[in-house]
Amino acid sequence: WDSSAGQTEETSKADFLISSFSIRGKLEIGSEWSQDVQTGRQTELRYSYRIICKDNYYGDTCSKYCAERDDRFGHYTCKPDGEIDCLPGWKGHYCEEPICLEGCNESNGNCTVPGECKCRKGWQGLFCDVCKLHPSCKHGTCKEPWQCTCKEGWGGIFCDQDLNYCTHHKPCVNGATCMNTGEGSYTCACLPGFSGVNCDSEAR
Repeated sequence: WDSSAGQTEETSKADFLISSFSIRGKLEIGSEWSQDVQTGRQTELRYSYRIICKDNYYGDTCSKYCAERDDRFGHYTCKPDGEIDCLPGWKGHYCEEPICLEGCNESNGNCTVPGECKCRKGWQGLFCDVCKLHPSCKHGTCKEPWQCTCKEGWGGIFCDQDLNYCTHHKPCVNGATCMNTGEGSYTCACLPGFSGVNCDSEAR
């Protein structure tokens, strides 16, 4: 438009129009300035432009929304392309799942915060990979919680009956031979000249 027409006069009249341009095309999104020139019969228009997405919008058309957060609904920041980028220690579609302590047994343990390993009922240990024995188990082991598998030489429901009493307690004396009879019982075969349950009495 011819600026000499003044500010108060209407400048939409064709008499004041010097030149006009119509541009159609795809504009690139980015912070860098682009330069362009439009040339007419009597004019040359030089200008700079750039297209910047509003906050939290990304992509070639500024249509992808991403707002960083760190709360119970997610723990992430946004990549330059608008994709979610989980904060350290978090995973999942919206980074809402904590990453447990490395080595934590996934079947026996879990976590509510990153780096944790909370054992489920019946399991123990740093990585929740050690089963808990039945509370009454005395001389047993387990592969699953609350089991009581007796060690060698022990019997009974709670592995509290000594099946090898002779070896563990050596009750027979004076050269007698000890024989296990099961469930914590034994007998002593005394040498001549001795008597008693443990062969501890001299025969008279």
